[in-house]
Amino acid sequence: MFFDEDIYSSVAELQEHLAGVLAPVATKYDLTLNAFGHTVVTGKVGEVVLSDAFNSALEPSPVSPTKYGPYSILGGSIKAALESSSYYNSTGVILSPSLSLGNTDTKSYWNLTKHIFRFSPATEADMYNGAHTVNEARRAESVIEGVRFYTKFILNVDESTL
Repeated sequence: MFFDEDIYSSVAELQEHLAGVLAPVATKYDLTLNAFGHTVVTGKVGEVVLSDAFNSALEPSPVSPTKYGPYSILGGSIKAALESSSYYNSTGVILSPSLSLGNTDTKSYWNLTKHIFRFSPATEADMYNGAHTVNEARRAESVIEGVRFYTKFILNVDESTL
């Protein structure tokens, strides 16, 4: 089980936490616990090995600023697109930043900018058969709304002094 603070923890802190949780269990059952290249507990019955699969451990992403600059342009574009849409029927849109745990692509941009935002102009209701599955599909209206959003966003960025 992961706790809220684990999403902000470094790889080393998370590894230490996992080893600490499993050490008493290993001791109780007389198991050797090898955690991330270190023997934590020595036992006689068996062995538990914790390792970084494929050496893919990734430190948490930097926190993107949301109080100024690019976020305000993105947020304004989202609000304008949603509030002017008859498809979504949204008024009084309130934006709230959240945490995205998948950093498979964004890690490549950490050294380029601190303004990394993950947004897609679609909702769960716009998807058929789930994401990244066989026969993945989106509602046609959702694609049109995506074009509306990106048009607003590009025009807003073009008019910005940032």
